[in-house]
Amino acid sequence: MKILFWIEPVIEMERPFGKQGWADYFSYKLIRALQNSVRAHEVECYFAINEAIHQVFEELPKIPRIVFTQNELLKPFKDYLEAGIAWFNGTYTTAQLTYYQNLVREKLGGVVPDVIITFSPAPFLQTAFPRACLLYHEYSLFSRAPFPETWYFDPVGMNGSAYMTKYHDAIFSRLVLTPVQERRVDEFKRQCRELLTAKDPFREVMAAHQSRFKQMALLPLMVSGTYTFDAYFPYKNQFQFLTDILDKLPGAIGLVVTTHPDYDILDDYKLTYLRRKYPNFIYEPSFSEYYASSQFLIRYVDIVINATSTIGLHTLVWDKKLICLTPRYFGFLGDAATVEDLPAVLEQPLRDRRKY
Repeated sequence: MKILFWIEPVIEMERPFGKQGWADYFSYKLIRALQNSVRAHEVECYFAINEAIHQVFEELPKIPRIVFTQNELLKPFKDYLEAGIAWFNGTYTTAQLTYYQNLVREKLGGVVPDVIITFSPAPFLQTAFPRACLLYHEYSLFSRAPFPETWYFDPVGMNGSAYMTKYHDAIFSRLVLTPVQERRVDEFKRQCRELLTAKDPFREVMAAHQSRFKQMALLPLMVSGTYTFDAYFPYKNQFQFLTDILDKLPGAIGLVVTTHPDYDILDDYKLTYLRRKYPNFIYEPSFSEYYASSQFLIRYVDIVINATSTIGLHTLVWDKKLICLTPRYFGFLGDAATVEDLPAVLEQPLRDRRKY
């Protein structure tokens, strides 16, 4: 069996080594597991990478690499963002699809993968190798300490919920939990809550905000300049996104804001402006001192306003309400789709989400 790991070779956000972790961490964990299996001799693995990752990949075992240049990859596109959005939204042209599938076949030099694991939208891989099993690799509900790292493979599409979005009606219409299963779900949630509560570093800082606001919402910011945000929303950057939410949110509701662990956009100048203009804006420097602080802060809020963060899934653990700003990212979990609906949602009873 031949397995191709597609480590997005197009350089995004001017970061040539930005996808290194996909190669020497995520992919290599999977490869080691395969190498330790009883049928390891039947597995051949290949990497598709860019030149930058190839430069720093020498210390790892000599897994065959297919190296792509930026000139090759961007020939039918003006830049990475255009390419990523086109592949993700399905707005690519026939010429772009044909160019990419021919390029991939040529670069692989006769290697025909049986399985392709990709970390980015790549429909051309399926058309290039129609008999291959194409799997989109994603982080699952938990990915940061104190939880174990969990992944899943989506056979339908990229970025969070392609399979569930497509099939959730059929699945949930048939899913009925027994009393025993309900108790197990409740016990799982209890253990998760206790673990986070025991390690929560924000008790003191959040106590002051709890005394100011009767109700609070959590907004986890994302990363601009990639398809993971820009393919969904018209905002030019995260600051524009944040201020739009603040403008729409009633001032009586506190908005707890966190930045993406790898994309901190709130410098001192922005913070000064935001605190003066929006008294309900809540951000503490300690939020950025802890990796993935949102999973701790969710316990203090009544509702989450979610773009494309996995923290939206944590509302299932904490029994919190959820505003899903796009139906394409676990929209079926949301109580509403707009910030304008948030006050009404807060007055509604909480839905039973145990079967989700």
